[in-house]
Amino acid sequence: MQLIEYMDRDFELLRKRIADVSHAYSHQDPSLTMDKAKVMFETFSRRFAIEDFLFSKFTPTAEMNVFIKTLLKNRRLLRERLEDMLMLHVSEPDFMKEIQTLLKLSEEHLKFLEQEFQPEVISKLPEADLLNMSNALEDRLHSTAFE
Repeated sequence: MQLIEYMDRDFELLRKRIADVSHAYSHQDPSLTMDKAKVMFETFSRRFAIEDFLFSKFTPTAEMNVFIKTLLKNRRLLRERLEDMLMLHVSEPDFMKEIQTLLKLSEEHLKFLEQEFQPEVISKLPEADLLNMSNALEDRLHSTAFE
């Protein structure tokens, strides 16, 4: 599978995980919301591991580094909020508020990935780098899970 095709499918999966949490949240079901948030967290964590793996496969330009730094900052904020939310009990008053904040951050991060990171970093890589990254990702996905 080509890297950009894989990333597009990954965006669809992330969007679905966000929608699952949003749906559970809209039904005011804290337990289901927590369960769906955990799945979303696992999906984002896997995505972060894949990104880290891919970063090791190319040398970014100075221009790309700006987007990579933003991505890493956004990831850190998202991860912190996810971890904070997972520490709350579903019956705590702030739980549903934290879910709402988490959904907003998740949607913003996905929007950044789709509209800025992929077009300004991944799509600007030389074809040879994209092919090498696609092959490395394919090998990695078939040989081991990203944890």
